[in-house]
Amino acid sequence: MYHIQYLDKKTIDYFNHKLDCCIKDKYRYSENRVQTVNGFQTPNISNDVSIKIKKQLLKNIFKPSDISHLHLIRYNKGGRQELHTHPNEVYSFILYLNDSDGDTVFLFEDRTIFEKPKKGKIIFFNAKIPHKAKTSYKNKRVLVGALKPVEFVLK
Repeated sequence: MYHIQYLDKKTIDYFNHKLDCCIKDKYRYSENRVQTVNGFQTPNISNDVSIKIKKQLLKNIFKPSDISHLHLIRYNKGGRQELHTHPNEVYSFILYLNDSDGDTVFLFEDRTIFEKPKKGKIIFFNAKIPHKAKTSYKNKRVLVGALKPVEFVLK
């Protein structure tokens, strides 16, 4: 599964504001992640996000209760994400909160896809697909999440 949609400005603004607040309160929200290099990543914030916002985020593809975790990430200049998968999840997603560089690279068995960070673009994908974020020089901002749905409801 690999699916791209675009979200409305209001939802993007919500997560950008939330990321700014988390950055200001680094002591409470900082988390060391092996995959995130030269960046700031929150621990799981899914309990801090309302059902209404989760519904807007998931666009009727998944249910809010399918979310197992959400993390906000800001890549500093030179920040990147190492190659990884999410072995304990079924699906994952990346939501770009700003236009930036540092493409996300998905390594399928038969091809490689490079996704340009575009504000509002959300990519849902099988969590077993190896992926990474190339080095960013423009302070890229993203929301990432993992899902354990009972069923896939793409309309």
